[in-house]
Amino acid sequence: GEAAGETRESKAAYESILAVVQGSIGDQPQDVLRGAADEVLALLKDDKLRDPERQGEAEKLLGKMAPDKFNKLVNMGKQIT
Repeated sequence: GEAAGETRESKAAYESILAVVQGSIGDQPQDVLRGAADEVLALLKDDKLRDPERQGEAEKLLGKMAPDKFNKLVNMGKQIT
């Protein structure tokens, strides 16, 4: 039913975040990339942070990024349930 669709969307969004992470930190072992992607995702999901704080924390992990790149990450994060 619906769950499969959500999972597919979540997976696609996660892959996109992974691609951004890889683009930012370069070719690393898969577990390193996933670890960083998971940290970014945790930031995006943290309701206590405002977007400027989230971006600052994300940039600690991934380096400086343009606001539109960060907004893309936020939107991808929202698709992951």
